[in-house]
Amino acid sequence: NGGSWSWRGKVISGDTLDRSHARSILKQLRPDAIVCGNDLTAVRLHETLKGVKDAAHVLLAGFDNQPEASAYGITSVRQPCDELSFVAVQTLLSRLRNPTMPVCTISIPGSVVVR
Repeated sequence: NGGSWSWRGKVISGDTLDRSHARSILKQLRPDAIVCGNDLTAVRLHETLKGVKDAAHVLLAGFDNQPEASAYGITSVRQPCDELSFVAVQTLLSRLRNPTMPVCTISIPGSVVVR
């Protein structure tokens, strides 16, 4: 997004390929770890941080347990996509059969793959 970074609270968004902004974020916030929205973003950030002073200590994590994350040693949250899909379809079908059924919360835990 054109080199612009923004953050609200502890959530940062920006171009993971922009090394100067990544340096700025590291200098200002001095994070111990960065959790990215997905593994491919974590891999891109890993590549961007190569050679950046004070970046070697920053741990990276992502979501989806993609092979790329494993190749880079990035911790990831494995989401049970098959189960999520099945439950989503079953819930949708139930709602179609009974439109007045109460709203419910369904939790399906993932697992952390530490690398």
